Amino acid sequence: MEARSYMKLTLGSILLHLIIQRIQMHVCLCIRESEKAKILCKVDGTDMAEHLRIRLKKEEAHLYTNIKDA
Repeated sequence: MEARSYMKLTLGSILLHLIIQRIQMHVCLCIRESEKAKILCKVDGTDMAEHLRIRLKKEEAHLYTNIKDA
C-alpha cells in the first residue's frame, strides 16, 4: 500500500505542477496619484518579449481586415 500512496502523491504533484504552469496570474495594484510618476514608466513594443508580441498580434488579428481596392 505504501507504493500505491507514493504513486498517487507523485501523480498528484505532477498534475498540480501542470495546472500551476497553465494558470495566468493577475495582480491588482493600487497606486497613489502622487506616487504615479515614480512607479509607472512608458512602455512600448520593444519592452515586450517577442513571443508575447506574436501572441498578442495573433489574438488581435480578428479585429482587422485587409481590403483590396480594385
